[in-house]
Amino acid sequence: MGAVPANGLRDEFPANIAAVIAVDETENENGDASVMRAPGREVISLAPDGHYDFYSGSSLATAEVTGLVALLRSERRHLSAQQAQLLLTDSAVEGTAQGSIPNACVALATLMHRADCRARELD
Repeated sequence: MGAVPANGLRDEFPANIAAVIAVDETENENGDASVMRAPGREVISLAPDGHYDFYSGSSLATAEVTGLVALLRSERRHLSAQQAQLLLTDSAVEGTAQGSIPNACVALATLMHRADCRARELD
């Protein structure tokens, strides 16, 4: 994973490396189609002295996508970055003004060859 710089382009390290999944915040209107997007504005996070605060930036969006890829790789250890990006891109939910956001449930269901992403009911 690599956070896209403020200009929204994959022109700086590490986002400019071919095998890296470049991530930007959905709220950023810059960028290209090869960039994965996730919420990145006013994300609650830990702050110094045991407090919480809201932060913004592509690095916050990158953390979310990193978690999604970790979830996918927990089911398939040898999943490549390209395969993970394809699963997340294909699972994306349209309808936001800023673009589409990956859907972890749909991506995981696809990876596991399940018909849907609802949890199985316990007997």
